[in-house]
Amino acid sequence: MELIQILDLTAKTFIREFELIKLEQKIQDPMEREMFSWNAPWREESLNHYLTTGWSVGLWSNSEKKEFQGYFLAQPLLFYQGLTQVLWVEHISAVSAVASKILLETATKYARDKHLQSVFYTLNTETKEIKTTKR
Repeated sequence: MELIQILDLTAKTFIREFELIKLEQKIQDPMEREMFSWNAPWREESLNHYLTTGWSVGLWSNSEKKEFQGYFLAQPLLFYQGLTQVLWVEHISAVSAVASKILLETATKYARDKHLQSVFYTLNTETKEIKTTKR
């Protein structure tokens, strides 16, 4: 059974390790990887912000937290595109499409529970919306 948990600043280390492993598979040159990480959504400044909002979530494959499957970084936004309150998911990263789906479903349920009107996220440079309330 998966474990889904709200992340805090203690998650910085394993998020960075998770992303660096994924990055090593895409970029061979260590200097290019380092330069890429300077603008990555999981850079230090970004994690310091998003992990303190209380809206970022991690996913593990079991309750012992042995296998990290992914996470999303998010924050609520007020008055976005004519809506009063929405959840902006800045970044989703996962080991599989199934884990990404679980994370996106978690964001939607979380937003709905908190009475936010929509969840916005970016997929392939296109912003997507999941409505969480009737309008």
